Amino acid sequence: MRESLPRLLDTMAFAIDRQLLPHLTDDFARTQAYGLIYMLRCLRAQASWSMEFLTEQVEAADIVTTVFRDLLAQYDFSPPLAALDGDWRSASAARLEAVRDEAVRSLDEAYGWLQQCATELPSSAVDRLEEAYRTYLARQLKAELKRGVPINFSEISTGTTASRE
Repeated sequence: MRESLPRLLDTMAFAIDRQLLPHLTDDFARTQAYGLIYMLRCLRAQASWSMEFLTEQVEAADIVTTVFRDLLAQYDFSPPLAALDGDWRSASAARLEAVRDEAVRSLDEAYGWLQQCATELPSSAVDRLEEAYRTYLARQLKAELKRGVPINFSEISTGTTASRE
């Protein structure tokens, strides 16, 4: 039977915490072990990205792409934006990830173009595009932080357990 990667990482972190740490007397070694536990938990959080997470990312990209497309449609020299077709909402995880990656690439290109051509565009359009892009980045960051692993600096810096789960 094969274990899932998140479960394997949880088991490794648990084993280090419960089996290895009680036997470590050196503060440096204990600190390193806590750092390893934190790293395994971070890997687990990244390895278990859900469809919900990908959907949030594509929705954020879709919103800002629409704003960019509407505002840039009047400029012939603007870069093309990725077309987020409507069927992405029912796509598989692999397809959703590909849609997200293409949307991000397209938006990064458009924002780079905006930075280069900002002086040639009306300031109101530049302000709206920059605000839309900042909102998009904030939404992406919020989604990633929501799935992050809280770090216990006290455990890592002192090499002692604050509290057991």
